[in-house]
Amino acid sequence: MKCLVTGASGFIGSYLVEFLLQKGHSVCACGQKFGPKFSSSIDNLVISEGNIQKSGYVKNVVLGYKPDVIFHLAAQSLPGASLKDPALTFQVNTTGTMNLLEAVVKANLKPRIILASSSAVYASSIDSEPIKEDYPMDPSSPYGLSKLLLEQMAKQYIQKNEMDIILVRPFFLIGPRKVDDVCSAFARSIVAIELGHRSYIEVGNLEIVRDFLDVRDGIEALYLIANKGITGESYNICSGVGYSLRSVLDLFKKQSKHTVNEKIDSSKIRAIDEIVRIGDPGKIKMLGWQP
Repeated sequence: MKCLVTGASGFIGSYLVEFLLQKGHSVCACGQKFGPKFSSSIDNLVISEGNIQKSGYVKNVVLGYKPDVIFHLAAQSLPGASLKDPALTFQVNTTGTMNLLEAVVKANLKPRIILASSSAVYASSIDSEPIKEDYPMDPSSPYGLSKLLLEQMAKQYIQKNEMDIILVRPFFLIGPRKVDDVCSAFARSIVAIELGHRSYIEVGNLEIVRDFLDVRDGIEALYLIANKGITGESYNICSGVGYSLRSVLDLFKKQSKHTVNEKIDSSKIRAIDEIVRIGDPGKIKMLGWQP
């Protein structure tokens, strides 16, 4: 199977490329900049550096590679960054997606397309009940809104062009290589304390509860959806279990031989951060997935 992965140089994308190669598939890895981890000398791997916002680049990649499956992961994926620069977020997430879908249409291809949306499309949960795929939509950030527009775009292309598109809504994927999220920030701060570079860790609201999932479980989910998912459907990728940031930090602190003192940083407390966000993975479990 020939697989095209956008955002392949990112956190989730890099794991997906490795996974697909291990499964024996051919992969075209698209990203803005690749480190030494991936090389064009790897069997069945094509490296393509470019910007998803450039329609000409996307068209050439799709037409040249003719993939059987496309995993569209390229995105500006930080809600906080979307507040600072909403225009860039929409350019990458919305225009980039349109470039990809238009390239497929103009190339007259019929690949299966897995579009990465986000749990950020959902409205704030009014209680601690896990969120199902039919939960109301009401994004609280430009990032979430850009992903909701991506979903609406996908529905139009399915209806008008009979495209084979499936939407996935990851919650909070974590693991090695992750940066700019709370778990990696905790880990890096503790390492800095151990190295003597700082004396305390800055924290925000530790009562927040999130549905964390290991990225490697998330990759298994993506692959299963690509093989067994239903066209036009949406699937949560989550554990169904909530963990408070306090419990995560305490777990991290137990791994250190140093005393880790805490200090509240008001800049880490954001109005868009709801207290509890947990997903319901029941729909993907019906396909045979378990975290």
